[in-house]
Amino acid sequence: MTRVTGLEIETPYGPARAYVHAGSERRAALVLGHGAAGGVEAPDLVAATRAARSAGITVALVEQPYRVAGRAPRPAPRGSTRPGSQSSKACGQTSCVASS
Repeated sequence: MTRVTGLEIETPYGPARAYVHAGSERRAALVLGHGAAGGVEAPDLVAATRAARSAGITVALVEQPYRVAGRAPRPAPRGSTRPGSQSSKACGQTSCVASS
């Protein structure tokens, strides 16, 4: 049986939500976020979660604040041409979450 814990995370854009799938071993954790067109149920995230969990790795699937609030994604900042450039601005000093 899979144990999933839901966590609310306060951000400058409103609350985000993380679904933490506890691994059988405490050796690694993987944090995954969805892209603008999908959610944490996207097929690539489901496959990555299954693969990581089969290796005993804890996985956290992060639902972005706009999805938690039921809104459409914010447009990319002006001048943003690189994939991930918006998420890189949201990185904290000790962690960063990249989206798929």
